[in-house]
Amino acid sequence: MASFNQDFLRRQANRDDPGAVLQRQTSAMKQIAESYVRMQRLDEVADEIGDLDYRVVAENGVVRMIMSAISLEEEFGVNANLAGFDENGVVQFYVDADDGTIVAGGGNVIIGAAGVAMANSTTSWFRFEDAAGNYDTITIAADPNNDFEFTNLARSPNGMFSFFIKDTAGNIRMPLRILENSTYANVLNVHMDVPAAGSLFNMGGDVQIWAGADGKITWFNAQSRNIDFIVSDDFGGLPIWVDASDELLSLYGNVNISATQTDFYGGALFIDDGTPTVSFYGDHFVITSGDGVVINEAGSDLDTRIEGNTDANLTIWDAGLDAVGIGGAAESGYKVKVTGDVKFTGKLDGPIAAETNGNVICSVSSPGGASAFAGTIATLPGGATLTYGVTSGQEGSMKPTGTTQLAKMRLYNTTRGTSALISDCTTGTNTLTLTANVPAGWQVGDVITIASQTVSGGGYGWVDMEIVSGPTGRSALYLNFLITSGAAGDETVLHPTTTYGGSRRAQLPAYVAGVQSSGFGLVPITSNVFSWAWTANSTVITVREAGYIA
Repeated sequence: MASFNQDFLRRQANRDDPGAVLQRQTSAMKQIAESYVRMQRLDEVADEIGDLDYRVVAENGVVRMIMSAISLEEEFGVNANLAGFDENGVVQFYVDADDGTIVAGGGNVIIGAAGVAMANSTTSWFRFEDAAGNYDTITIAADPNNDFEFTNLARSPNGMFSFFIKDTAGNIRMPLRILENSTYANVLNVHMDVPAAGSLFNMGGDVQIWAGADGKITWFNAQSRNIDFIVSDDFGGLPIWVDASDELLSLYGNVNISATQTDFYGGALFIDDGTPTVSFYGDHFVITSGDGVVINEAGSDLDTRIEGNTDANLTIWDAGLDAVGIGGAAESGYKVKVTGDVKFTGKLDGPIAAETNGNVICSVSSPGGASAFAGTIATLPGGATLTYGVTSGQEGSMKPTGTTQLAKMRLYNTTRGTSALISDCTTGTNTLTLTANVPAGWQVGDVITIASQTVSGGGYGWVDMEIVSGPTGRSALYLNFLITSGAAGDETVLHPTTTYGGSRRAQLPAYVAGVQSSGFGLVPITSNVFSWAWTANSTVITVREAGYIA
């Protein structure tokens, strides 16, 4: 398709221009020679040439329209048989001789088989007439800012505008209906037909409004980009905010709900009478009308932590341990563990009991010195018996006053990393009788000792005592302990079987040589075990049960 050459066209539109006349005649003869125009007798050629086109000429001599039997390509620079000119002789429209394309508006509007195009830098518009000839029923206008407008839209009797986008087969692919809001001015209600499943709205694949087969519509961040969903209020606030990067839902700025926690900041949750249940995160937090509040209804291993103003672990409800920690983590074996000071303003009521029977927990007579022994296994006669060689300490430390006492001393095999309980010791034959058969794997030459493998320090030789009968399974024992020593100042000491601390020990000195001293102490018990020690000149050391805490 030829383009407009304005200077050339002005010359051709002037019939008095000699060059233009010659070129017109030359073009006509050429088309006749090439059989574009029917040939007649030679005497008719001159008349044929003169009648090849019909022209409308204005009073000022300017050609305003030409309809020609031959192409105006060479004469006017456009491959057309029909052309119109403005008052300056410039072509404003023509019809392409080959494909029927109509070019108008000085080349700014093109209508052809490929479609309709408007190409200029000024405001352009289309208007559609209705059956009554109203030309502005629908106006589509593009302003200089490249905005696109629909004006004067006609409505159906129910006040609805409908748009349909179809595919090449004529199937409706996107029906869109707009209904004017009868309550609020300048507000439209937009209706989009929901497909069985598929994307209703798509922005470059980033954000989709998706209709699922289950009838639910989902705001879908298809490309997993940091695209938030925000709803603002009339005052510029953000009452609803879905943060894509933090995976957080914020409601009115006071309630944050994420995959791992629900936070309330100054907000309130109200449940009307008759509400059957409100559940957060499955059955883990349930509010029912009849049962109040239930946390972790499903019985999952999910902890609940409540923070204070400065204490991040004010309370920890450890579901896995079935225990509560106050001021710190909960601890296995204890229903409640408090990290910090505890103050009572009332009485402490519970399973705390005092014993009046004075059962002997453990007792040693004539130990021969401080609580210590180390040696090796000499022989293994079989069963629960072994003989030993003394390396250091006093074998009398392993000799109980009686075999019926409630706690037995532990004997550690440090070569094997195992232990056994001593029932009795015969110092004359270096024989130990255990409460059960010698553990498998013990061999002659193994190193044995009564030294605690947990408690050390304070200058004492600690031994571990395991309660095998009587007050077993207690968390603490109130003990009466006694000492008789050949010298004043010797001590017997009790300590929980845990890392040594001076403040944890219950200590009793021998006030007078040869006279029994008595004292009391509350000692925590760990798996029925506590630790015990005495110093050099002690002759009789006894521990009795006085009470317990379950």
